[in-house]
Amino acid sequence: MEWQAIGFALQILLLTVGWVLFQKARAELSVRAIEAPVLSELKGLQRNVNRLIEQLEEASLEASVRLERSCEEARELLASLERQIKRYEELAEPTAALTQRSGKSQKEGAVNHDLKGAPIESSPTLTKTTAPKEAIYALAEKGIPPATIAREVGVSEGEVETLLGLKLTHR
Repeated sequence: MEWQAIGFALQILLLTVGWVLFQKARAELSVRAIEAPVLSELKGLQRNVNRLIEQLEEASLEASVRLERSCEEARELLASLERQIKRYEELAEPTAALTQRSGKSQKEGAVNHDLKGAPIESSPTLTKTTAPKEAIYALAEKGIPPATIAREVGVSEGEVETLLGLKLTHR
């Protein structure tokens, strides 16, 4: 009976150890089961972040290419503007030379010339005694170009062209 009691005690001891090991394994599996979805979500998030980083790199490269293209267009526009300014300055030089050679300003009674080089009759009384608008119309009727009228009357060429355009539309 002693052997039976010892065998029975050993069986109880083995069952207790088995039960403790079972509970420990179950707890560990529960922890792993809880961690598994979190880990899979984290891995999914990591993949999404990596994809977003790749898309950002591609977008930044495209934006960089567009920016370079825009900069090149701006450089070309600047070069074109510089050429036009140079051309304008070259065209303005003969006019400045003519003014310097004459030695007289418009106020001192210098003779203005139309585009063909013909002298334009200056009428100091016309510009001093009448309104600029009337002077512009009178000079235009004589066939004088707007640029010369502007110099003669002392207004901008755009103002002369605007007034002449308005006069034509009111006829």
